[in-house]
Formats: sequence, C-alpha cells, structure tokens
Amino acid sequence: MEEKIFLKNYILTLESLNKYLNILLDNNIGNSSVLLKKQIIGYTNFNYPIYNIIVGNGKKDVVLIGGTHGCEIASVYFMIELLFTFLYDKSLDKNLFSKYTFHVIPVLNPEGFKISTSILRENFKNKSLQEIEEISKIYVRAYNQDDENAIKGYNLDKLYKKVLKSSVNYIFDNQMRKSIIDILNNCNLDESVLPIWSANAIGIDPNANSIHKFEMLQKYRIKHKYGKLRYNDIPAYKPSPIGYHGFDKLSPKCPETLSIYNYIIKLYENNIISNSQRKLVSIFSYHLTGGEIYSTPDNSASEKQIKLHEMCTKEYAKYTNYYSVNDKLKYGFMDFFRLKLEGVLSLTIELSKVSGNPISCFTNFQNFKEEIINNKKAFFNTLTYLENFNSNLD
Repeated sequence: MEEKIFLKNYILTLESLNKYLNILLDNNIGNSSVLLKKQIIGYTNFNYPIYNIIVGNGKKDVVLIGGTHGCEIASVYFMIELLFTFLYDKSLDKNLFSKYTFHVIPVLNPEGFKISTSILRENFKNKSLQEIEEISKIYVRAYNQDDENAIKGYNLDKLYKKVLKSSVNYIFDNQMRKSIIDILNNCNLDESVLPIWSANAIGIDPNANSIHKFEMLQKYRIKHKYGKLRYNDIPAYKPSPIGYHGFDKLSPKCPETLSIYNYIIKLYENNIISNSQRKLVSIFSYHLTGGEIYSTPDNSASEKQIKLHEMCTKEYAKYTNYYSVNDKLKYGFMDFFRLKLEGVLSLTIELSKVSGNPISCFTNFQNFKEEIINNKKAFFNTLTYLENFNSNLD
C-alpha cells in the first residue's frame, strides 16, 4: 500500500460526498481491473438514500461502514479515502479484487451527517487549514474543560457550545429543519448542540437501535436520563441529538439500522448454506474519537469467535496503537454481529486519539493524515492476517 493521501478535501458535506462518489463512478480510470458500482440499501425518514459502493467481484465479502453517528465526520472521510485507494493505489495486490468484494457504506446516517456538516460548512468556508486547526484546538480545550467540570459536579454552561456558530437555518431541508426544531424544544436545548448531532433527524441513534440487549439499554437510559460528561444536559431517554435508542428494536423509524442489519444478514446467509463458496468474512465499522477498538464478543460467544477477535484486534493495533475496549453494556448493532455471526470478524474502530466530536481530529492535519494512513495499513494487514488465521483453522 502506498503511504499517501488521495483525498485532500478533509471536511466533507453530504453534497461534496455525493460529488466524490459520482467522480469515482463516472471516471473509474485509476484501475480498470476494479469493478465498481453504486446501490441503495435503504432510505432515511426524510428520503435520503443510504448508498453502498461495491468494489471487486471476489467471493469473500467485506463490509465497511462510516458515518453511523452524524457528527463523526472523519469516519466518512476515511471511507472515501479508502475508495480512492482501491482505485488509484497501483501498489495494491492485483488479486485483491478478484478475491474480495468490498461493500463500502460511506455514511450510514446521512441525516445526522447533513446536520453536523451543515454547521461546519458555514464555520469553515473560506478558512485555511491553519485556521481550521486553531479553531479545532480551541474546541478541544473547551470540550476537555467541560468534561472536567462535569466530573467535579459543576453546573456550568458548556464551553464547547460557544466555539462554533450554529443555526438551524444552515440546514437546507425545510422538513428536516422542522423536526430538528421540535426535538430541540422538547429537550430544552438550543442550536449550539447541532455540531455534535449524532442521531438521525427524528432523534434516534442508529448505533443504539439494535436488537442486542435493547431492553437493557432502555432501562439504562431511563435510569440515567442524560448523556455522560460534557453531554450531561442532553436527554438520552427520548428523541434527542445523541444516544436515544428508539421506540422499539430495529424500528422502521430508524431505517439506517434496519437497512444495515438486513443487508449484512443477507450476506451472512451464504455462510450457513452448505457448500457455498461465498462468505461474509469481516465487518469494519468506523467511528470517532478515542483511538479505541471495540472487539470483544459477549462471554457467551464461542471460544473460536473470541479468539478470532482477540488476535485480529492485536493485528490492527500494531499499526495504530489503538487499545481494545471491553464495554460491559454491549448494546450496539456491531455487538450483535460480533456475538451472532460466527466466524465473521466484526470490529468497531474509533479513529483519532483526540476526543471531541466533530472536529478534534483536525487539531493537526499532519497527524490526521498519518492516522488515516495507519488505519489503511491496519485494515489491509488485518484482512491478510484474517485470511491466514482462517486458513490455519482449516
């Protein structure tokens, strides 16, 4: 793999994302041997398509997911950078795309992504990279101070809310804007929370609307009511910008989770068909922030499944220095896949070691580029390691 960055526009919006997808599809000249096509796996409540870009025609399926949470914009950047790498990196193994089929969902949650990036677009237009770095540093300092204040029990206004200029009028979708205003009013919040919008536009968090321990999460949210640390003024027990699990598991009102669940389960059907040569081998879901890997299946998983995740996590961490997190609650849709999809590696990777959605990763663009390159190396090498791991078991 070439240690370079192909996509120099680091701060994407939903509009620029779609522009790049069209460029990749219309001008597939980087590698003529790569088969590339776009499909829609679902539509959001406000009729935004959830795109899946299929690369290659191999019999081993690999799913990559970005933008589960709207404000985790670097995960979407990483998906597009990977697509550019697939097409333009001449050093990649020539057999890669005859061996694998990559299913790349650049942004699972287009509504949340549109909300958060609409604010960033207005704040950063006509700003240099150096100016964006300085604003991001101020934001991270405020974000960290808010955490300290929350830990000490101080009831103070959140400092992070004062760094970026926010307005619902920056969001050019009248129906969606009305829904956002209703949610803010119902949660006693103002427009300053728009940059950290994680949920979809009716206030459901796609990661939380899983069938995995849904009832446990309901009880947990009702008991604690609000988010942690700097988000302790944001309700998580009802529709809100972050954390709400939804009205029922795999709710049609959270088509983002329902779409990815149905798509992956359909791919996995090949794994349980006798003598099927096609198999789903791995799922990589990218988030932001913390430099963490959520990879340990529930204790009820098979010994082989636990070993698979332990060893592949170590391989991924060799290139990123990220550390493994064993989350006791384990409520997300990826936790379900880790437990239930036997033989499938399902990693959740938190890009960037700097905390502070959505812009902490932009405090140093050189470091950000290195982090993206390291994660590309980790992805390709973990894929190779997984293949060898499975071969040894066979």
